[in-house]
Amino acid sequence: MPSMTPMISTILLADPVITAIANLAYGDIDVALRITDSPRAEYSAHCIAVVDFAYCASPQYLAKVGTPQDPAQLTAHQCLVNSQLSADNSWHFTSLEKETWVDVRPAIRANSSLALLEATLQGQGVAYLPMYLASPHIRAGKLCRILSNFSPAPKYNLYAVYFPSRYQNPRVRALIDFLVASFQGGNPWTIGAREGVQ
Repeated sequence: MPSMTPMISTILLADPVITAIANLAYGDIDVALRITDSPRAEYSAHCIAVVDFAYCASPQYLAKVGTPQDPAQLTAHQCLVNSQLSADNSWHFTSLEKETWVDVRPAIRANSSLALLEATLQGQGVAYLPMYLASPHIRAGKLCRILSNFSPAPKYNLYAVYFPSRYQNPRVRALIDFLVASFQGGNPWTIGAREGVQ
């Protein structure tokens, strides 16, 4: 999460006793950051930011195989699938007219958006990427956003996730308040999508 690094550095400088944000499964972790459409019921979750996604491919890949104009055409493409977001290799789209589910055949499956970004930049296929990673490469002409008339679904948010009992900890409250304040007035992860980056 590149944009989070300076934010976390700032709060660590303000309160150096706060430790790493990692996995709640470990007993010494107070808060975890999760990008999801549905936080798990056993945790409390505070929505920090919207995380926009887009379907992207490199210009070289599209020049070789063509640019899909409809989600159904993705069945003829090499698709790079995030296994954490699509357990069944199905991509979901919405438009004003319809909802569409497309069963794709993954050329690559990975649980890392960074790994899929790198594969996309290398011309390996079409990927479903978060805009906070894709936007700089779209602006630089290294990636093209495709199927922009269709909205990816479901919608994902960035959540601060914690056990309910931990919220009474002043450092937990301070971290959550800081993250919320940092995203007020403009979400750096959605700027590319909001400005209509193609």
